[in-house]
Amino acid sequence: MRKKVVVLVGVLLAIAAAAQADIGEDFEPGGVALLGSGSYYMDLGPVLDPTSQYTSGRLSVSPEVDFFFLRDTAIFVDPYLTYSSTQNDTSNIDRVLYYGASAGAVRYFVSNPRAQSGLVPSVGAAVGFELDPGVGDRISGYEATDNSLFTYAEANLILRANYFFNDRLAAYVSIVPRVWYTLTGTDASGATVTLQADQRFSADIGVYFGVGFWIPRSKESF
Repeated sequence: MRKKVVVLVGVLLAIAAAAQADIGEDFEPGGVALLGSGSYYMDLGPVLDPTSQYTSGRLSVSPEVDFFFLRDTAIFVDPYLTYSSTQNDTSNIDRVLYYGASAGAVRYFVSNPRAQSGLVPSVGAAVGFELDPGVGDRISGYEATDNSLFTYAEANLILRANYFFNDRLAAYVSIVPRVWYTLTGTDASGATVTLQADQRFSADIGVYFGVGFWIPRSKESF
């Protein structure tokens, strides 16, 4: 009887060990990672001033899909959208909308493929396209038509730290320097905006927080 118990315990331990997948499996060719960041920001203005009507809100979403074609290396697509509205008072509201997508490649640096948790840094680069259409503002109580449209090309560097809580789920923080180039522009009336060469380039840097879920190709990892 004792031998049977020992054998049974051994089998259970073996099954439990097999169920513990490694984070290294996440980065094998054929795997997919689903990542995304989003934020909602609301500025209520001077809340102790009963005469203030100022509010400002912004919503941003940015999903990402990675496709691993080499070990530790993936290509990805990253669409994004941001909408903001700033009310100075009920008669004057400024609205902004922009959206776009980028595509590129990312390299993950897995120091311990056999681990079930831990830090995995990555470096990526991408190029993309953005549209910034006019969405109309409220000016002196009247809704103003805005036919403006600006289009941009962008190049991004993505420096990211991914922390795996288990073998599939991670949270990340990204630092993203970007360079923008204005391709075309029209003002609120629809007339073409003429830009000089030195007015077309701009740059920014952002910090983003998000979560990711890795789906490896290997069936043994499920």
